[in-house]
Amino acid sequence: MNPDFLHAQARDLVKQLQQRYEHLQKEQQEILEELEKESAKRQQVITEALKTHREDPEFAAQMRELYAVEERLKRRLTALEQEMDTYVRLDWEEKVKGYVADLQTGIVELNKVIPKTSEEQHRIFLLKKQLVDELVAEARIDGKRDIQIEFRAKIMDQAVSQQLLDFPNGGEIVARL
Repeated sequence: MNPDFLHAQARDLVKQLQQRYEHLQKEQQEILEELEKESAKRQQVITEALKTHREDPEFAAQMRELYAVEERLKRRLTALEQEMDTYVRLDWEEKVKGYVADLQTGIVELNKVIPKTSEEQHRIFLLKKQLVDELVAEARIDGKRDIQIEFRAKIMDQAVSQQLLDFPNGGEIVARL
């Protein structure tokens, strides 16, 4: 397995995460602007009501609607800020580099081992098989005899895997080679 390829895939993933974060920042700014407009609109309605001594049911309904809109915007803003906080706290590139380095070390160690008994040989085979099963999502040979492999890495932190990029595969990231 080529670690440079995995690092390149990691950089692509980090770039996608950064783009998602930038999109969230833009959306946050839009919500803040919308909240400001709603607040100004509410203040205008209150000021008008005070000037005209208006306290009818229509005014109350209008105020309830304005507060409901503001509440929805604040909930969206809170959810956005929580998701953005996840992006800020994680150093994805370093985590992926560490993962790839650990993976590469494990593969090198498995390849260096010289089994002395058939039981050791079988145990090493099972470890290699487990590694392949965990890393290779799918392997295909097309009509031109080109091999296409999909690698995957699983994000073990459930909170992160649920929040980031809305991972549909239980936190798996799949890269094609």
